Amino acid sequence: MFDDVLDFFVAKQVGVRCMIGRAVHSLLNQFAIENNLVDYVTKYDGGNCAVREVTELIMSLQDNFNDTIENRMQFSDVYQTYLQLKKNIATEFFTTKDFRITQGNI
Repeated sequence: MFDDVLDFFVAKQVGVRCMIGRAVHSLLNQFAIENNLVDYVTKYDGGNCAVREVTELIMSLQDNFNDTIENRMQFSDVYQTYLQLKKNIATEFFTTKDFRITQGNI
């Protein structure tokens, strides 16, 4: 997923490109489409569920959207296993200070 012109370089190199739609980017969106830099432009912007839109699209294309929602609604064993695995992942983050990049865990 990407949202601006600086991301086009990477968009040329990856498999599936989803651009976060923004009303103010109509010309940029058109440029991305005409130059084959995007496969899907979201209806919503980044502050209004664009990531969820793409996530649900991917689940639908993988034919597991309904199963995912059912498992979540029922708090099934499958969903509980997913939650446990998710909790075990150490999230990494990076910051900059004095022109140096540092890495840590949340």
